[in-house]
Amino acid sequence: MADINSLDEQLRLQSLRSYNILDTAEERNFDDITELAASICNTPIALISFVDGDRQWFKSHYGLDTRQTDRCHSFCSHAIEHPEILMQVEDALEDPRFRDNVLVTGSPYIRFYAGMPLVNEKGYALGSICVIDHQPRKLNDAQQKALRTLARQVIDKLSLKKRVIELELAQKDNLTLKENNRKSESSFKNVIEQSPAAIILFRGPELLIDTANAPMLELLDKSDDIIGLPLLTVIPELEGQPAYDLLYDIYRSGKPVYGNETPVKLKRNGHTETAYFNFTYTPLYEDGQIVGVIDMAVEVTDQVKSKLALQRSEAELKKRNQELITSNEDLIKANTLLREAEDKLKKSNIELFQSRDRLQTILDTVGVGIGITDENGSIVYTNRQNREIFKVDELSMLNLKNSSPQWNNRRLDGTPLPNDEHPITVAIQTGKPVENYVFLVDNLLGDSIYLRMNSTPLKDQNGKIIGAIGSFADITESYLLHQEVMDNEEYLSMAISSANLGTWRINPKTREFTASARLKEIFGFNADEEMPYDATINQIEDSHRQKVVDAMDAAMNKGESYGLEYPIICLPDNKFRWIYATGKLYPNSINPGISHFSGTIADITERKLDEQRRSDFIGMVSHELRSPLTAIRGYAYILGKRADKNSDHLMSETVSKLTRQTQRMDAMINGFLETARLGEGKFQLNKIPFDMADLVRIAKEESLATITSHKVIFAPVEFTPVEADKDKIEQVLLNFINNAVKYSQNDTVINIACVTENNLVYVSVTDQGMGIPQKDHPYIFDRFYRVESEAMKNKKGFGIGLYICKEIIERHGGQIGVASKEGHGSTFWFTLPTTS
Repeated sequence: MADINSLDEQLRLQSLRSYNILDTAEERNFDDITELAASICNTPIALISFVDGDRQWFKSHYGLDTRQTDRCHSFCSHAIEHPEILMQVEDALEDPRFRDNVLVTGSPYIRFYAGMPLVNEKGYALGSICVIDHQPRKLNDAQQKALRTLARQVIDKLSLKKRVIELELAQKDNLTLKENNRKSESSFKNVIEQSPAAIILFRGPELLIDTANAPMLELLDKSDDIIGLPLLTVIPELEGQPAYDLLYDIYRSGKPVYGNETPVKLKRNGHTETAYFNFTYTPLYEDGQIVGVIDMAVEVTDQVKSKLALQRSEAELKKRNQELITSNEDLIKANTLLREAEDKLKKSNIELFQSRDRLQTILDTVGVGIGITDENGSIVYTNRQNREIFKVDELSMLNLKNSSPQWNNRRLDGTPLPNDEHPITVAIQTGKPVENYVFLVDNLLGDSIYLRMNSTPLKDQNGKIIGAIGSFADITESYLLHQEVMDNEEYLSMAISSANLGTWRINPKTREFTASARLKEIFGFNADEEMPYDATINQIEDSHRQKVVDAMDAAMNKGESYGLEYPIICLPDNKFRWIYATGKLYPNSINPGISHFSGTIADITERKLDEQRRSDFIGMVSHELRSPLTAIRGYAYILGKRADKNSDHLMSETVSKLTRQTQRMDAMINGFLETARLGEGKFQLNKIPFDMADLVRIAKEESLATITSHKVIFAPVEFTPVEADKDKIEQVLLNFINNAVKYSQNDTVINIACVTENNLVYVSVTDQGMGIPQKDHPYIFDRFYRVESEAMKNKKGFGIGLYICKEIIERHGGQIGVASKEGHGSTFWFTLPTTS
């Protein structure tokens, strides 16, 4: 701290006392500033403090009753040692300068302090404007800037006050001189010209400019040649403005007129601008008559604009707070049941302590964690949900305190949570409940979890606090999801826009329906036209409407998501379109009881038309292939009979292979037809009981007889009973094997395995081929999808084989998939339920 006996300190005190501000009455102008500072910085206390020789005295004390404190305890005394910077003490208990300060350890329990020195034009720091909080914190950039601006405004008000006093003294001196000698007008003008304040003297009803000192000429952007001219001749833009009209009130009332932050339009620097002034109009008397007006003005344009900006910021902040209050109404309603449960627990706390069995029965049924402590914060009871959250048994929990190091209590920013901020401690120390306090804690396995906690003090019949009860829930998943959603909100919006998707949202309770402009366009509505929910449902084609309604009801009532393709009739021309719609119920990330139902809709009309054209083509080709295939099968039959008759074993074996190939060709044609049937909903299964080992054996014989380019290895298969369409499951396995041959180099190995685990048969085919790029994995089983790459240029196919395999397996209640890395081979697999 500064040496109060030093020359600089004595000069500073002399400068402070020259303002005659110490021990003056409270003034609204200064109180408005501290109230604004507290609002902007969101603190309970704001002060305008002046540091005297042995004390700090408060001109304005928002949120604090006292008017002064000893200088030895003053934070502001430290702040003025560096007049050019704003001093922040984020946590006084962590600062060696203040942790033992009586204002920190006792009332008003200062934990946070930020003070901007009040520096006058001579560079002396008279004191500070400061904000104080009972909690550690830090001002953001906007709040720091606002505090600096308010400090300048305090100095301006002090300077104006001082100048008014100087002017009043000057006027008194002037009157004395005038009474003594009416010819001393030159001395009066000399006082005006030498005054540091901007002063101008008008005479007569025409407001002739009699005298204007240098500060006033500079303020008006004029030279001294305006002396002797009427005011409106010099500044015509003043006509009709309030500041001009008030000049004539002086002649009528004879009383001074004060203006505060009054707007005046002036032409300065070549253009007209609005400036703001604090001014005083004082009548000039001669022989008892008003002969003129003395105008003293201080320009406060910068301060006013800053204040207006701050007011707009505050209004916006209030608006956003109101929106937040409105959005939290549902959350408050959802918490009502929990508070009611806590009220019941508070009323029966004496009975609960007397009957542990009854307490166990009641609290173990509550869906949140419950913990009870004594007046020292030691845990005396926990319910089952509590112990599940913290991963600890009851005996171990009862040996701990809410402040034990094992919990590693932390604020949401990761900093340690002091014990006196813990909701249990606050409830015990203040006797008041703490609601919805969210913080980080470690369970006894070392995992970090987010807790939302309510705590209530427990009192005996005499009102003495005997402990606290806390209820809390693990909100880790919802909290992290909320953060992830917030982080990805902009990305999701861009993705939806780039995908040309329509979006919608429904309130599950009110069924209020909101549609995006793209969604309205898909259904045939104008962007500014209302799109009712019922009208939208009625546009769905009759054959699909009930299915869509059932899916939406299941999503809203049961939380199920859906993805559906269905046709709609668009307005106003009844145009037929196909769309793909998704929908899901999204619970609130903070309170699962509050949710919204939303989804997307894409126009897939062109894709559906392409699929129909492909299906029609496949059906036609398949039909045309059956005629030559039938003839080949007939010739093979004749050759077989002749081979049997002549005992020609070579021909008989050749005919057998030919027959098998016609069967494969027939299966391929059936695949084409099955693709068409899938699109028409006519796909059927012929399920029978059989042994998967037998099916693998048949596939092995076929593969070893027909595949000579690769080494095919079948792992041994045990008895594996299933009930399925044997031909179609064989079709899937052979498709996997043939693809492995097709997409891997000659002389490489293909492994086939069939194992059983957890009542599921797992069949896999692994090759050493080209592999599949990661970007193609999600679409590899889609109809007509083919991987586009340099290696695939010479590979022929229609992209329907894997699609049919997927439909076959999924209609059997199984799963299908692929594990692959480009350049390192692939493993295609499927599962089926066993009957053992």
